[in-house]
Amino acid sequence: MKYISGIREVVSAYDTFLVDQFGVLHNGKRVYEGVTETLQSLKQPGKQIYLISNSGRVNERNIQRNTSIGLMPELYDGIATSGQVLYDMMRRRDISLLQKYGTRVFVIMRDENPLLTGTDYVRTDNLAEADFIILTGLADGQQAWNNAVALLKQARMYKLPLICSNPDKSMITEGGIAPGSGAVADLYAEMGGEVIFIGKPFRMIYEYLMQKGAVGRILCIGDSVEHDIAGAVLMGFDSLLITHQGIYQKETAGKSAAENNLLIQRLAEKYRTQCPTYYADYFRF
Repeated sequence: MKYISGIREVVSAYDTFLVDQFGVLHNGKRVYEGVTETLQSLKQPGKQIYLISNSGRVNERNIQRNTSIGLMPELYDGIATSGQVLYDMMRRRDISLLQKYGTRVFVIMRDENPLLTGTDYVRTDNLAEADFIILTGLADGQQAWNNAVALLKQARMYKLPLICSNPDKSMITEGGIAPGSGAVADLYAEMGGEVIFIGKPFRMIYEYLMQKGAVGRILCIGDSVEHDIAGAVLMGFDSLLITHQGIYQKETAGKSAAENNLLIQRLAEKYRTQCPTYYADYFRF
């Protein structure tokens, strides 16, 4: 594991960069300082940039949101969200769970999401009528968590399977770091519920991008050891952890590189993965 001050130190070693959105490029409301310039510098001949996100929204919704906050489409070559991977699977019905169960879906989402459009699945607001549940994200606030937990307690009574298309255990909000939908899905698993995760650190989202053209020497860039780094390790890719923005910003603020090095080692042990190839304070060229 090596500390670098910017991607320029290693850019020549890679052909493709898989870059996380939240915590690396923006916080959902604004693009971080230096991000536009860094992406522009990375877009060199022979280099590709793909955004990879545990967003329960489909690709187009993420592109629209990114554009609205100033992250323009011409800055990257493509995008893969866990929501898009699930949507494509639902259109093909190629998840064993989808083949096994019916077509009535209870959806827990952060906001309106055209996830079922163009599929054979029908949304129901009645858990007793549902064949399975899709969890795409949580709204901000304790009440959203409480509501989701209450729903899943009922769902367990009906023995409903759950597909979580946003495995993030934490999310960045205006009020700080809050529990994410992945934490809710973990709780459902602890209740004895059947859970399928789609997104980082699992293979499907990486394979989706590789089919779209993410090839060659790949560097994964993210702010989460549990998701971004563990996913890179699983796929055999090198990785770069961003420490001073995103979910570890409070733990790393004001700390030396050596102190952050120790923190990363402890996080890797906690999540039973390897340390990243590199770490840096910010996403800078």
